[in-house]
This record gives sequence, structure tokens and C-alpha cells, in this order.
Amino acid sequence: MNSILPEWDFNGLLPVADPKDRRQEICSPYPISLDELVDRFGITLMRRKLLLNLFDYRKALYDAGVSGGFQWINGSFVENVENRRGRGPADIDIFTVYAVPHVLKTENLEKNFPHLFNREQVRDRYLVDSLGAWPVDIQPNTFLVKKFLELYNIFSYTRKGVKKGFVQIPLCKYDRKEPALRSRLKKSICKENAS
Repeated sequence: MNSILPEWDFNGLLPVADPKDRRQEICSPYPISLDELVDRFGITLMRRKLLLNLFDYRKALYDAGVSGGFQWINGSFVENVENRRGRGPADIDIFTVYAVPHVLKTENLEKNFPHLFNREQVRDRYLVDSLGAWPVDIQPNTFLVKKFLELYNIFSYTRKGVKKGFVQIPLCKYDRKEPALRSRLKKSICKENAS
């Protein structure tokens, strides 16, 4: 599979748009597969542990009734922080847009599973910094559009104001590859811990 994801730039960041794409049709958020997420960013033991936690969080969302959507992944996890700052990422920053079957009500999902929608609880349990989770069944309005654009802008800059890109992965309960990727990560972590 050919990747649309460009290499990190000289700052160790994903560029906002692929510099090789003159029309700039390939741009952030870059839609990538789960395989590509693991292969591209699971380059250290700590990163693989963070990915496994992300997959555990996604499984908990599926178990609660989430059936689809997408997630934006950002922060130091999609940066080359090992070279930029001399350390690995401590967590994975995400924003989730999710769908539930019509038989479930979004309000009930969030009420019955608060640990999946509370930022501090998600961070403590999964090392995932969830900057929000929005159901797709919400009627669009000015407030939501403004919040969405604010979040996009937050994801598009470093804390020092440098423009950067980020990635988007699918959220699909019925993706048959996801359990295999979780298993692959677990084996890799066990093997590395044993040596």
C-alpha cells in the first residue's frame, strides 16, 4: 500500500500539506489506515505500548456501543520528539467523532460509560488524552462548527506556534484487522520486555 503520509519535516513535524503535491490536495488531517499508524509511529517500545492502550480504548468504545466514526491523532505521538526533544511521547492526543446504532441514544452512552468520555479518566486509564468525543448524530449548529474549527486550529500548531499536520484513522467496530494489530502489538511488547 502506498502511503500519502509525508515524512517529518526538518522540525520533526508532519507538514500541513505534502510538499511534493503542487496542488496541495494531500493535506492534514492525513487519512491513514490502522496498519500504517502502527508501522509508521510504533517505532519504539513506549510508542507500541501507547498504541496498545489506544486500541484498548477503542475496544472499550466498541463494547459500549460505538459502531463507527473517525479519530484525529495529534501531539508528540505524531512528531519525531525523540530527536526534537530527546524523549518519547507520554500519551496519544486524540479527538473522536463517533456513531452509535439508532437503537442506542448518545446521551445514554455518555451517561452509562462516563469513564470513556471524561478526559482525566481516559488519560489515567489508557494514556490517551481525549480532547473530545462528538457523536455524529448531533445537529450541526454555529457553536459546534466554531468548536470544531477551534480544535482543528489547536491540532494544527505546536505550543510554540509552528504549523504542523496530524493524522486521521477510521473508527469501525467491524474492522477485522484491529484485533490482529492489537495481538501483534502485545507480542512485540512481550518479546521486547523479555529481552
